[in-house]
Amino acid sequence: MTHFMKLSPEAFAAFKNGGKRVEMRLFDEKRQKIRAGDEIIFGCPQSGRIKVTVEGLKTFENFSALYACYSARELGYKEGDCPRPEDMNAYYSLSEQKKYGVLAIETGAPQEVL
Repeated sequence: MTHFMKLSPEAFAAFKNGGKRVEMRLFDEKRQKIRAGDEIIFGCPQSGRIKVTVEGLKTFENFSALYACYSARELGYKEGDCPRPEDMNAYYSLSEQKKYGVLAIETGAPQEVL
């Protein structure tokens, strides 16, 4: 199955440049349909589209627990950045996180989609 998701320009660049390998999302109804082996096409209006294959999925109670399992680079942070689980509160409210939990989507190397 192929899924479509949007990325910020920063997250898109981190995937495209080969560092980011884990996409973090709310484990809502849409993301509950994702399975290992599926493909995700990430779109960014300013940068284009890339395709990745889902290699693994891990659910967590919150972003703090997720961040504890991955390196800053895997999560898309730049060298010298300080990973902060609170960064994800800009995208998902604490009540949403508590209701659904959160998901780490582990991916393979990206391929550019024209």
